[in-house]
Amino acid sequence: MPSLKPKQDDTKAAPGGKKGGNTPESREKSAIFWMAFFTIGLTCLPYYLGFWIAPESTQYVGYSYNIDDHYVYLAWTKQASEGHFFTQNLFTTDRQPVLLFNLLFLFIGTLARIPGLSPWSANEICRVLAAAGLLTLVYHFLKLCIPQNRLARVAAFAFTCIGGGFGWIQWSSWHDKNPPGGGPIDAFQPEAYTFNSIYLFVLFSVGLCLILGTLYAMLRCQQTGKTRYAVIAGICALLAGNIHSYDIFHICAAWGLFMIVYTIGRRGKGVGKLWLQSLLALGMSMPTVLFTYYVYKHNSVFNARAHSDTTSPPIWKYISGYGIEFVLAVAAVVILGLWLKKMRDTQVNDDTPPDGWRDRASALFVVCWAFAGLIVIYIPFMFQRKALMGEHIPLCILAGWGAAMLLRNLQTGKRIAIAGLLVAASAPSSFLYLARDFNHLQTGTSETSQWQYFRPGEWDAIQYIAKNTPIDAPILAQPFQALYIPGVTGHPVWAGHWSETPKYAEKKIAEYNSFAKARPAELYPRDQVDDFRKKFLTETKCQYLLYPIDTSGTNYENFAGSPPPYLTPVYHNKQFVLFKIDLSH
Repeated sequence: MPSLKPKQDDTKAAPGGKKGGNTPESREKSAIFWMAFFTIGLTCLPYYLGFWIAPESTQYVGYSYNIDDHYVYLAWTKQASEGHFFTQNLFTTDRQPVLLFNLLFLFIGTLARIPGLSPWSANEICRVLAAAGLLTLVYHFLKLCIPQNRLARVAAFAFTCIGGGFGWIQWSSWHDKNPPGGGPIDAFQPEAYTFNSIYLFVLFSVGLCLILGTLYAMLRCQQTGKTRYAVIAGICALLAGNIHSYDIFHICAAWGLFMIVYTIGRRGKGVGKLWLQSLLALGMSMPTVLFTYYVYKHNSVFNARAHSDTTSPPIWKYISGYGIEFVLAVAAVVILGLWLKKMRDTQVNDDTPPDGWRDRASALFVVCWAFAGLIVIYIPFMFQRKALMGEHIPLCILAGWGAAMLLRNLQTGKRIAIAGLLVAASAPSSFLYLARDFNHLQTGTSETSQWQYFRPGEWDAIQYIAKNTPIDAPILAQPFQALYIPGVTGHPVWAGHWSETPKYAEKKIAEYNSFAKARPAELYPRDQVDDFRKKFLTETKCQYLLYPIDTSGTNYENFAGSPPPYLTPVYHNKQFVLFKIDLSH
């Protein structure tokens, strides 16, 4: 076992040295900056490439992966940009109380009100800024916990930036779609990783910032005893409860497990104040948590969405999904355990920290955080795996420190080279995520049934809806097409999202197909077709129908060629027609 005797603090310049220049500290900061710059820059490439290579007569939808959820966030942004504080679910016309608000998208929507700045642009600007803020926080957290081991910090930061798992081994099963039946989580669960979170959603980056900010402040509270840090943690948790409410479970599990283990280790001595400070932070987070629970109980649409099946797969998929980081994190925990046993055997009770760590409590907290993140994802709720977000960070901290310890006795050059190879070996799945999206940009497909580019005439028709119809007028369209309408126009649609629309997969798609079917004799007699369709249109509560002009090759009725009296064309181009629905005829 390598020695864990603490070394001299290597974050300070040599005696008599000058600040800046070619010092170890300046080289570390330079490495951190360029890793962050590379990571954020890499996540921007698919977005801009999509606009660059969009086929003629088409418009890039703005996103390459998880297009469905992106357009939910665009719908929230669009409503905020129009001055709405509360947002409604625009992917259904079901009756719902308008109670929800999201402070993050209120901010982004306000930004989108700047002339010439679209909701997409405002989201992208905030995504990049949030990513920069997150990686800055990660580095400061590393300096807080491991102030005396430079290689451990840099390696941990690198793992955090680009690390994935062993999912690349099964690349053939997810090179085009999400893997059937799951697989290692680095093939399908982006919130489990820092790189994928930065790449996909501003919501994920801000959520991670709030998780890290809460836990950073509580750790400072433990170190200094100052209640102001508990207040800061409470504010961060309060925001997390509003912006990404799932994260409260992760935060409470991480800090709660630490407090239990820490209290047992100290035999309950001197921890009373910290418990009170922890309860203060928890209490400050409760208003948004309780409000979200209130909406959950009183908004049936939100309730249905919360019951979407996002349960956790077996634990081995998480272990393989974290790959090298998990192996090195386990090695770090073993090394810490052996070191602690040695301290007890030699009766050393002076609170000497493990090599590189600020103190024993910091090491204990990161270990507890890593364990808690893998426990909380099996709480008995439908949204289990959503609580995983944040787990990647403590695993990477432990992995970086574990790698530094395993390489401790090698020469400096070899240590750095091998640590670099370990980081590189953890990255293939992250890069393959991008490779899959680059391929989808070329083919116009995605990992789901959504398409990368608006079809010819589709963008123009949606723009007409945005500019020439009442903003509160619900739109009926083919469900896969309807996804795009709320985020661009701010109009509600009858059905448009697999999770946001209640009974989307089991009912709504079939109902639309029955309405549009050209030969419905097996469903109802021919002389009752119009009655059936009018009844359907009444139930949708929609005022407009967006419909394709060319229905050849499908089983859809040619409404454009011979519209029934209750459908009045108000706009058309070569591909689509927009009907005003008037059921009085």
